Amino acid sequence: MLRLIVLGALLSPQAVGLIAPLTSVGGETDIGNLVSHVTLLEQMLQKLQTEQTSTASQLVSTQSQLKTTTDELTAVKTELHAAQTELGVAKFQLSKLPTSIELNDLVAKLNNTASAINATNQDLASIKQTVAGMAQNNAVVAFEVRLSTHIRPALTSIIKFDDVRYNQGGGFNVTTGVFTAPVAGTYILWANMIAYDYSDYLGISLYKGSEKIARAWGENPASDKNEDDTLILTTVYLDVGDQTWYVRESGTAQIEGYSYSGYGGALIQAHS
Repeated sequence: MLRLIVLGALLSPQAVGLIAPLTSVGGETDIGNLVSHVTLLEQMLQKLQTEQTSTASQLVSTQSQLKTTTDELTAVKTELHAAQTELGVAKFQLSKLPTSIELNDLVAKLNNTASAINATNQDLASIKQTVAGMAQNNAVVAFEVRLSTHIRPALTSIIKFDDVRYNQGGGFNVTTGVFTAPVAGTYILWANMIAYDYSDYLGISLYKGSEKIARAWGENPASDKNEDDTLILTTVYLDVGDQTWYVRESGTAQIEGYSYSGYGGALIQAHS
């Protein structure tokens, strides 16, 4: 009976109405109906508890979603504030930009400056060319090499002397016996090679690349007992990189050393 009273106190008025009529006309309680109604009330109570739990869970979820939404709203407000700040800065910067008229003036000034720079570059190029031409015209190219000991070069071989006395411009290569023109121009080339052996002779030729441009012949007859000079003196135009050398063409006589024999050349006039 106490249980019913407690249930009645906890349930809604509609639920209490279900229990109140469960008595007979004589005032006695109908146990069977009472049990059925109690069971029904327990089911209703369990359902209410379940709904309450579900409602509580939904409330927690809703609160979580509300917090997330609040955080997102705060972030959006922060971004909006930053955007407003950037917009203010952009407006300020735009207010400082020159007008279209000022921009046109600036472009015109830049074009004028570019034209002036181009003209200056052309002047500099012309000056450089002039200076280069002056330097070339004033270039000093000359070499002289002598022979320290007697040699007997083989036929058709390049004659190589070993005692370099002068090599301004660095055109002569003592190892190969070849002179390479470092400057284009007119050169004078000479050679004085003495046939040392008696009753023998020496024939030499001067080559410019594959072209033979000069030759000489000297003899030392036994009856004369004097050495004979084999002389070459010529002028030739050499372009930059052209090469010249002397070759033994004939005879078996030695070439006298001890600086009696020598050859060389010099730039007379440079050509631009």
